[in-house]
Amino acid sequence: MIPPDLMGLWRDCGAPRGTQRLARALMEPPVYEHVRGVAQQAARLAVAASLDDEPRQLLLRAAWLHDIGLSVPGAFPPTAGARMLRRGRLEDLARIVAHQVGAAYEVILRGQPALTPEFPAPHGVAREVAQLLDIAILTTGQDGAASSPATRVRTLVTRRGPDDPAVRATIWIVDRIGRSERSRGLLARVADTGTRAA
Repeated sequence: MIPPDLMGLWRDCGAPRGTQRLARALMEPPVYEHVRGVAQQAARLAVAASLDDEPRQLLLRAAWLHDIGLSVPGAFPPTAGARMLRRGRLEDLARIVAHQVGAAYEVILRGQPALTPEFPAPHGVAREVAQLLDIAILTTGQDGAASSPATRVRTLVTRRGPDDPAVRATIWIVDRIGRSERSRGLLARVADTGTRAA
């Protein structure tokens, strides 16, 4: 259920500023700092990918709300967030958030029901936006600073161990991004590997 005192914020989620305000209202400060960093990376990626206005706004909205599911204790964050977004009548965002960073693969590893019957995979423009969101997430540290997929994987392995489903799903999605020359190029534009050119 969407808390009545946040209904006005949900109504404003058709634009990035509205999603930013909702993220700030729902998220604890450390989560919000990460999300803000993801939104900054998403804005850079939108320029690098030459997105038109509509997909650019969709990407920024998804970036601000990709971790909204963390506000549901004990739930799998991508699907919890997607269900909240669906209840808020934000279906485009729900499907993107549900499939972030290999979540469809992760639920299989966790022995949970498949994701796609409930949340079909994004297609068309939304599919490109979902891929860009993955790059933005993978190149943002927990503190919101620009990072790299290698650093993200190392951090996850340290916290959860190498066989954790989240680690395996992250490695899987990094491998998929690496198979696309365009995605590799976009990732290189925004990732902080410690040797980034200005």
